[in-house]
Amino acid sequence: MTDSAQLSYLVASVCFILSLKGLSSASSAQRGNVLGIIGMAIAVFATLFLSKRGYVSLLAIAIGGTIGTLIAKKIKMAALPQLIAAFHSLVGGAAVLVAWITFSSPQTFNIAPPISPPVLLELGLEAIIGAITFTGSIVAFCKLQGIFPKKSFFNFISSNKKSDTNNKSTSPQNKSIDSNESIDSNKTDDPQPASNLFTTVAQYISKLRRKLIDAHPFVKHLIGDGSSMLTIALGLGCLLLLLLFVLTQSFFVFLQLVILSLILGIYLIAPIGGSDMPVVVSLLNSYSGWATAATGFTLSNHLLIITGALVGSSGAILSYVMCKNMNRSIWNVVFARTTHSDAPSSTCSSARAKVSSPEDAAFILNNASSVIVVPGYGMAVAQAQRSLCDVVSMLTSRGVRVRYAIHPVAGRMPGHMNVLLAEANVSYDDVFELDDINGDFAGTDVALVIGANDITNPAAYEDAQSPIYGMPVLRVDKAGTVLFVKRSLGSGYAGIDNKLFYRDNTMMVIGDAKKVCDELAKSLKAL
Repeated sequence: MTDSAQLSYLVASVCFILSLKGLSSASSAQRGNVLGIIGMAIAVFATLFLSKRGYVSLLAIAIGGTIGTLIAKKIKMAALPQLIAAFHSLVGGAAVLVAWITFSSPQTFNIAPPISPPVLLELGLEAIIGAITFTGSIVAFCKLQGIFPKKSFFNFISSNKKSDTNNKSTSPQNKSIDSNESIDSNKTDDPQPASNLFTTVAQYISKLRRKLIDAHPFVKHLIGDGSSMLTIALGLGCLLLLLLFVLTQSFFVFLQLVILSLILGIYLIAPIGGSDMPVVVSLLNSYSGWATAATGFTLSNHLLIITGALVGSSGAILSYVMCKNMNRSIWNVVFARTTHSDAPSSTCSSARAKVSSPEDAAFILNNASSVIVVPGYGMAVAQAQRSLCDVVSMLTSRGVRVRYAIHPVAGRMPGHMNVLLAEANVSYDDVFELDDINGDFAGTDVALVIGANDITNPAAYEDAQSPIYGMPVLRVDKAGTVLFVKRSLGSGYAGIDNKLFYRDNTMMVIGDAKKVCDELAKSLKAL
């Protein structure tokens, strides 16, 4: 590698480091993005300069760039999490292919056969990390897109028949006190993802699983209710195959290693419940970074090593921070299999929610002196951020103090709500994290919740049996009035009821977030 290429890679690495530093703050995020773009441009041009097949590389870049541009123009902001998950799969797949080609044709990468054990170890680790990232990211994409069920896949299988029976026998029980209009409390905010084909397959697997469990009780510890023991067994199998690959340098063993790692990636992500998907996206980001670093070691490319280490470590740190904010551990998120309950709790099913109209909600907001807005995934789905900002602008023009409260895991990826609010030109000074604003709800007249659910659920500090118990949530219940904009009284992504809907100081405004915000703005103009 020439000195000019080495210098270019060094400059690109510095740009990436400064970019990551810039992205740590909302005020410097734009500068960080610009530095990242400059660094990537330098890295691409330096690589093209080194390439012996420049025209082929340019053609590949043109094809990939065209596809990426088309996707970027068509993708909606609400679909960013699954887009990121899909892109992570490409990084993992590329790592596997590089390891495969390097092992098959070591001379291409200036590696003299026979390949030394340290290089074989690098190739094996690269294949494992890349394969896990590839299939795990695809599963995450399917779960976020609604192809997989939002709850744990294995809990879905184990409770499929039971949930079908419940769905047939369940009838709406929640009625609004104000309008006496029947509202289905079992309807969720997320689209029903399981197709008839998927349900049929799940029922078949459920029957097979039951037969295996009945055949021998020990089998339950491996496959019963999505136990983590099988995941650990697959992981140990990958390590044993890695050792065998280093000792034998066998292509057949390498192929088995890749296949088993692909299976491990599926089983590692599929059982994780929907409420943990933001952490999963962050973890997959970390995996893709380590896969890139492993590729760098294989190709003796210092830029890939530095960049991969930056992405891998930052993703791991972010995952740790998010788990800490959820009062969970990484081990608990990855290996714990949360039981999902389909039936609504007796407390919620027998309670009544006060349902208000947008006109009444506008009157309450207009007479408030302080308002805290809590955005959630419902706002992202409805693309309501700009309509919400119109409402906020009217309130601030009338002397109402309005702030935004962001939960660390609101939405489907880290910073999801921050991105949406930034798109709507919300000032950074008005956006506060959970720890900074949670104590202010008690002195706030109105808490306006837009499409959020689990991050405001009192079960996190009241119900010790709840799957989210101990998770820090926004204490909107302490506000004078809670205006809850939601499409139904159904459960959120975690699949559990929210007792906040039935509190005395809560008023539900049922409907699409954008339509409700538009009606709020119209009603405020009339006041």
